[in-house]
Amino acid sequence: TASGVSMTADGLRSALSGIVPEYMVPHHIEFYETMPVSANGKIDRKTIIRDLNGKSCIVREEDLPQGELEIRIADIWKKILKIENISRNDDFFTAGGDSLSATRFVQTLQNENITSEPLPLRTLFSTPTIASISGYIENNNLWVAGCSEGNSFEEGTL
Repeated sequence: TASGVSMTADGLRSALSGIVPEYMVPHHIEFYETMPVSANGKIDRKTIIRDLNGKSCIVREEDLPQGELEIRIADIWKKILKIENISRNDDFFTAGGDSLSATRFVQTLQNENITSEPLPLRTLFSTPTIASISGYIENNNLWVAGCSEGNSFEEGTL
C-alpha cells in the first residue's frame, strides 16, 4: 500500500480477535484503495453497504439465526436492511441500519405480534445483534411465542 503497511483479511481478523469478543470479529473484510465519499466529502456508507451486500457473503452454519424468535428477527432485518445473508452475531448498525430503520424494526416487532409490548428503541442500541436482542426479549418475557400476525387474540375476546 501507499503507506508501506500491508494487511490481509486474515491478519486483520487475527489482530481483532485479540482485542474484541469473537462475535464482533467480521467474517467478511473488504479493503479499499480510497474510501468512497459522498458529495459533501463524508464517507459514503450507503455505497460501502451496497458494495458489501453485492458480494456473496457466506454465513457459517453456527452463525445462522437459531430458534423461532431469532429467525423471525432475522427475516425482519433482511426486509428492513435489504440484505440477503445475515448472521445471528451481525450488528444491526454495521449491517446498514440507522435510527430510522431501527425505529421501523421496533415497530415491526410490535405490529407482527412478536413482542407483547413496545420495545424501547434504546434497547436495539444496547443489544444490536440478533442473538442479543432475542436474548433481551426472552429474558424480559416480552416474546409472544407461537403467535404470528392474524392469530393473536384481542383483550376480552375468545
